Amino acid sequence: MGKNFIFFIILHVLLIVQITCDIVGVGSDGGIAEKNFLDEFEISDDRIFVSIASFLDSELTRTVADLIDKSTYGKRLDFGILIQEDLDNPQEFRWEGLPNFNVTRISYLESKGVGWARAKARELYGGQKYILQLDSHHRFARGWDFKLLKAFGRCLELGSKKPILSTYLGGFTGSTTFEIGSLPRKVIAERYYDTGKVRFVADIDYSRKTKDPIPAAIISAHFIFTYGTWFEEIPYDSYIYFDGEEDTLSVRSWTRGWDIYSPPENVIWHLYGREDQKKHWDVHPEWGQIKQFSEARVRQILKQESSATDFGIYGIGNDRSYEDYQEFSGLYFPKWHLGSRAINGDVTVPEINPPPAVTRPKCKYELVNDGEIVEVGIDIWHERHDDDVWTFRKLKEEENGDLILYDISREMYLMITETNVILNFY
Repeated sequence: MGKNFIFFIILHVLLIVQITCDIVGVGSDGGIAEKNFLDEFEISDDRIFVSIASFLDSELTRTVADLIDKSTYGKRLDFGILIQEDLDNPQEFRWEGLPNFNVTRISYLESKGVGWARAKARELYGGQKYILQLDSHHRFARGWDFKLLKAFGRCLELGSKKPILSTYLGGFTGSTTFEIGSLPRKVIAERYYDTGKVRFVADIDYSRKTKDPIPAAIISAHFIFTYGTWFEEIPYDSYIYFDGEEDTLSVRSWTRGWDIYSPPENVIWHLYGREDQKKHWDVHPEWGQIKQFSEARVRQILKQESSATDFGIYGIGNDRSYEDYQEFSGLYFPKWHLGSRAINGDVTVPEINPPPAVTRPKCKYELVNDGEIVEVGIDIWHERHDDDVWTFRKLKEEENGDLILYDISREMYLMITETNVILNFY
C-alpha cells in the first residue's frame, strides 16, 4: 500500500510538471528560454529604435500608424525618421515633436542615394538595445514586435551571440491586399548582373515546418531586427547608391561575427514596385555618376575587381573569413559564381555546385547593330538597354568549346566558334 501511494504521488507530480510545461511552452522549440527572454524584456527598460529613411514617399504616415497600432510594446518604441522631400511642399507627419520621435527633413535634391540616406537616419540613433530598420512602405501583423523578440530570443538559445533577423518580406498592394499566409520567406539568388551585383528575390519557404528561425546568408535592407550594437559595428556605407547595398552588408556583417536568420513567420509586409512613386534616379540630375562610382566600389569591396583601397570598417571583417562566407552562402562573388546554396536559398544543405577551379577570362564580342564591343564573362546574365528594350544576355561554354551567347529578350542566340559567328533563333 505504501509503495502504491508513493507511486501515485510521483505520477501526480509528473502530471503537474507536464501541465506546467505545456502552459509555458517548454519543449524542443525552447519555450522556456523564449519566455524568459520576453519576461526579461518586459521588466527591463530596453527599447526598440525604428530607423526609416523616406524618399518622396506618400506611404510613410500610413506605415508608422500601422506599426504603432499593431505593436505590443508601443510605449517602448523610439523612431529616427529621415524625410527626403520637396521642402516647398512638406508632407504632414503628425508625430513630429513627440519625445520618442527624432525627425530630420532634407531636400530630396540633397540626397545621394540609399546608403547616404540610411547613414543619415542612423545618426538619430540614441543607444537603444534593439533596432528595426525598415523602408517607409510597410504593413504589420498584430503583435509583430512580440513575435520578433520571441524569434530573436530563440536565436540566442540556438547559440548565436549576435543574431540578425532579416529577409525579403511578403508583399502587399494598396492598403488591404496581402500575400496569402505568413509562411517564412527565404532569399534566393537568380543571377549576376554585368555590374557584379547579384539579383536576389524572395521565395515562400513551403518546406519549413518549424518554429525556429532559419539560418540564412543574405540581409534584406528593408527589414533588419537586431541589437543596436550592429549600428555601431557595421556603419552604413554612404557611398553605396542602391545596388550592392545588401551584398556588402551581408558580407561585412557575417565576417564580423553576426549570424543572419530568416524569421519563422512573416509578420511585416513590404510594398514592392511602387511605380507611381518617384525614385531617386527619376529626379536627381547626378544619379548616373553616383551609381557608377558606387558599382565600382561594391565590386572592389567584394573582390570582383582589384583595388588598392583599404575600405576599413566598410570592408570585409576579420572575425570569420571571406572564403568561409562564400562556402557558407554559395555566393562566390570574386568568381561571379552562384552555388546551389545561393540558388536554393538554403545554407543548411551541402553545396553541390561549387565554383570551377579555374575561372575562364572574359571574352569580347561585337554588337554590330549597336556599334559597340562588350566584354562579358562566362555564365553571367548581362542586363542591357538597347533600342528602348531591356535585354538579358548570357554567355555559355559548350562541351566542344563553342561559346553560345543567349539573348532571352529577342529569343535568339549567337554561336561563336573560332572561325565564325552563326545567328540562330529559338
